Amino acid sequence: MGEAIELTLMVYGLSIVVAMLAAVLIKVLVAILSINVSSAEKPAAAPAKNAATDIPPDHLLAIAAAVHQLMRGSRIVSIEPVAGAAGRSPAA
Repeated sequence: MGEAIELTLMVYGLSIVVAMLAAVLIKVLVAILSINVSSAEKPAAAPAKNAATDIPPDHLLAIAAAVHQLMRGSRIVSIEPVAGAAGRSPAA
Protein backbone atom coordinates (compact mmCIF):
# COMPACT_ATOMS: atom_id res chain seq x y z
CA MET A 1 0.00 0.00 0.00
CA GLY A 2 2.87 2.38 0.78
CA GLU A 3 4.40 1.78 -2.64
CA ALA A 4 1.15 2.75 -4.35
CA ILE A 5 0.97 6.04 -2.46
CA GLU A 6 4.64 6.74 -3.15
CA LEU A 7 4.17 6.03 -6.87
CA THR A 8 1.06 8.25 -6.98
CA LEU A 9 2.87 11.15 -5.34
CA MET A 10 5.83 10.71 -7.68
CA VAL A 11 3.59 10.77 -10.76
CA TYR A 12 1.74 13.88 -9.54
CA GLY A 13 5.03 15.59 -8.69
CA LEU A 14 6.50 14.76 -12.10
CA SER A 15 3.40 16.04 -13.89
CA ILE A 16 3.57 19.30 -11.92
CA VAL A 17 7.24 19.75 -12.83
CA VAL A 18 6.57 19.08 -16.53
CA ALA A 19 3.62 21.50 -16.55
CA MET A 20 5.71 24.22 -14.91
CA LEU A 21 8.55 23.70 -17.40
CA ALA A 22 6.10 23.97 -20.30
CA ALA A 23 4.64 27.18 -18.85
CA VAL A 24 8.09 28.72 -18.40
CA LEU A 25 9.08 27.73 -21.94
CA ILE A 26 5.96 29.35 -23.37
CA LYS A 27 6.57 32.52 -21.36
CA VAL A 28 10.16 32.71 -22.59
CA LEU A 29 9.10 32.20 -26.21
CA VAL A 30 6.44 34.92 -25.95
CA ALA A 31 8.96 37.31 -24.39
CA ILE A 32 11.54 36.63 -27.12
CA LEU A 33 9.00 37.04 -29.91
CA SER A 34 7.58 40.25 -28.45
CA ILE A 35 11.07 41.80 -28.33
CA ASN A 36 11.55 41.21 -32.07
CA VAL A 37 8.36 43.10 -33.01
CA SER A 38 8.81 46.82 -32.51
CA SER A 39 5.91 49.15 -31.95
CA ALA A 40 6.60 50.88 -35.30
CA GLU A 41 5.91 47.63 -37.18
CA LYS A 42 2.57 47.01 -35.50
CA PRO A 43 -0.31 48.05 -37.75
CA ALA A 44 -2.70 50.65 -36.41
CA ALA A 45 -6.12 49.34 -35.49
CA ALA A 46 -8.67 50.08 -38.17
CA PRO A 47 -11.85 51.78 -37.04
CA ALA A 48 -14.78 49.43 -36.67
CA LYS A 49 -17.09 49.37 -39.67
CA ASN A 50 -20.82 49.12 -39.20
CA ALA A 51 -21.53 45.96 -41.19
CA ALA A 52 -25.27 46.09 -40.52
CA THR A 53 -25.74 48.89 -43.05
CA ASP A 54 -24.21 46.79 -45.84
CA ILE A 55 -26.54 43.82 -45.34
CA PRO A 56 -29.99 43.87 -46.98
CA PRO A 57 -32.78 43.99 -44.37
CA ASP A 58 -34.29 40.65 -45.40
CA HIS A 59 -30.90 38.92 -45.06
CA LEU A 60 -30.34 40.55 -41.69
CA LEU A 61 -33.75 39.34 -40.55
CA ALA A 62 -33.02 35.78 -41.68
CA ILE A 63 -29.65 35.79 -39.90
CA ALA A 64 -31.20 37.17 -36.71
CA ALA A 65 -33.96 34.54 -36.80
CA ALA A 66 -31.44 31.73 -37.30
CA VAL A 67 -29.25 32.93 -34.44
CA HIS A 68 -32.29 33.36 -32.21
CA GLN A 69 -33.45 29.84 -33.01
CA LEU A 70 -30.02 28.39 -32.26
CA MET A 71 -29.72 30.24 -28.97
CA ARG A 72 -33.23 29.40 -27.74
CA GLY A 73 -33.16 25.72 -28.51
CA SER A 74 -36.92 25.60 -28.99
CA ARG A 75 -39.06 24.66 -31.97
CA ILE A 76 -42.08 26.22 -33.63
CA VAL A 77 -45.08 24.23 -32.43
CA SER A 78 -47.89 26.07 -34.21
CA ILE A 79 -48.29 28.46 -37.09
CA GLU A 80 -51.43 30.56 -37.19
CA PRO A 81 -53.14 31.27 -40.50
CA VAL A 82 -52.48 34.63 -42.11
CA ALA A 83 -55.15 36.60 -43.96
CA GLY A 84 -54.70 36.34 -47.73
CA ALA A 85 -52.10 33.58 -47.58
CA ALA A 86 -52.63 30.95 -50.31
CA GLY A 87 -56.28 31.88 -50.75
CA ARG A 88 -57.16 31.17 -47.12
CA SER A 89 -58.49 33.62 -44.61
CA PRO A 90 -58.53 33.19 -40.85
CA ALA A 91 -61.81 32.34 -39.20
CA ALA A 92 -63.51 35.45 -37.93
